[in-house]
Amino acid sequence: MKSPLIVDPKDHKWLLLETVIRNFDKRRVGQEISKAGINPVPLARIYLSIIFVAMFFSLDITYVISEIKKRPQLRKFLNIRTVPSADWIYRFSSQFSDEQFVALTNGILTAIKPKKRVKEPQTIIIDGSALSIDLNWFRRKYSKSKLDSLPYSWGYSPSKGYYIGYKLTLAINSKSLLPLAFLLHSGSPNDSKIFPEIIAELVRRRILKENDCVILDRGYYAYENYAEPLLNHRILPLIIPKKNLNIRKLKNLFNSSIIWFNSIRALENIEKIQNLLRKLFEFLNDPTEWISLRSKIEDLFKFGKKALSWESLHCYTKKSVQKTVALNALLLGLLLLTDSDIKKRIKQAAEW
Repeated sequence: MKSPLIVDPKDHKWLLLETVIRNFDKRRVGQEISKAGINPVPLARIYLSIIFVAMFFSLDITYVISEIKKRPQLRKFLNIRTVPSADWIYRFSSQFSDEQFVALTNGILTAIKPKKRVKEPQTIIIDGSALSIDLNWFRRKYSKSKLDSLPYSWGYSPSKGYYIGYKLTLAINSKSLLPLAFLLHSGSPNDSKIFPEIIAELVRRRILKENDCVILDRGYYAYENYAEPLLNHRILPLIIPKKNLNIRKLKNLFNSSIIWFNSIRALENIEKIQNLLRKLFEFLNDPTEWISLRSKIEDLFKFGKKALSWESLHCYTKKSVQKTVALNALLLGLLLLTDSDIKKRIKQAAEW
């Protein structure tokens, strides 16, 4: 049985949700909504408020709409005078592309996060997680050939087992835990092949810059994944090594590349690369400290699945999943920027 949505002004969860939703009243946030093309802005605010209630309490849209209609206090809480239908919510969403929703998320989080006066090299954590869709594949069999014509496919995750859905690759800041970028793939492609794609996305959006480092688990391990970002972008790739890593082979790869690199690049870049190489081989010799830091993103995934409806998605096309993930990232980012205790709650959720 679903719990009624009764607003409690003294309950921490309702206070937190109110603070998150009030961000939509800010002028700068309204500008970012408009810039992403999600117009008209007043209707977009109503849409986002209702979607966030559904995500926050792990409820479906239809039930949330029915609760808003019957509870005046909830309408006042959301600042909604005329309650839209569930069909309106879906129609409103369908007007816009998944790229617009991603732009909306990036724009709002960039607009409201505190600005740092001194820009220091940042550490970014990258990892992947299975996103299953709520198909009842126990009652109806879905063969691999049958899924060839569909946007989703079979995948395998060590923690989840076999599933039908997508793989989410997420990049977060190691200190703030704010989502920085994400990619979505059908099924469960190999992480080492996704690595160049997520690095390219972070570089394209100027999130990753010189001297920044990225931390990844063994799934992203490949010799070229150490070399490419370091040589081409002066980014330090801290990929936890596998036991069969051949240090001599990796050093030879870098030596031959630097000889070529030196013939077409300035000497100062060579010095930067050599400094990063020293840090890389120190890490490969003892990655213990970085392994514990990387676990932060695992805690974040567990929190998202247990507290923010990431466990099973009620959407099926890649575009609709992309929109849902973008809005989930926006909600998570707003929570991180709003609640000073959220990191403790994320840690607690991971231990449930």
